[in-house]
Amino acid sequence: MSVSVSVGLELEGAGWASFEFTLDGCSYRMDGVSHVFDPMDDLLRAGAMVARSPSQAFVRFFGEPMEWRLHLSPLPTNERNLLVEIGTFPGFGSTVGTERGEIVLSGMCDRMRFARTLLNAFWSWSTKEQAYLKLWYEPFPRQGFDLLQTAVSH
Repeated sequence: MSVSVSVGLELEGAGWASFEFTLDGCSYRMDGVSHVFDPMDDLLRAGAMVARSPSQAFVRFFGEPMEWRLHLSPLPTNERNLLVEIGTFPGFGSTVGTERGEIVLSGMCDRMRFARTLLNAFWSWSTKEQAYLKLWYEPFPRQGFDLLQTAVSH
């Protein structure tokens, strides 16, 4: 499957970030992602998990006063492909973590392409860990980054 995929990450300072996910020309931007429940390591580990095998993974992102959930699911008809969904919730902590919410982006892509794209979104920060800490208020997720890097290199 040759669907285009991109992941943009902007650290905005004071512990806030924005992510933009694009699948086959359709985009969704999550503004105001908070560092309080730091999703970065979970996101990188989810990427590593789907790169290594056709696995399901989900990541929770918190803003004020809302929550986004990224769901990654292999397709039963072709395990190389991945269903990527982002759901929103008006609050956070009030629903079970695996619920999908209101789907705002849904599409399919090659799971290795998704993992490589995710790695690229964090690549520049991997050599600027002090700058990352200053903007995000949390240390760079080195373990998740290294896991993802290893998963996409095999």
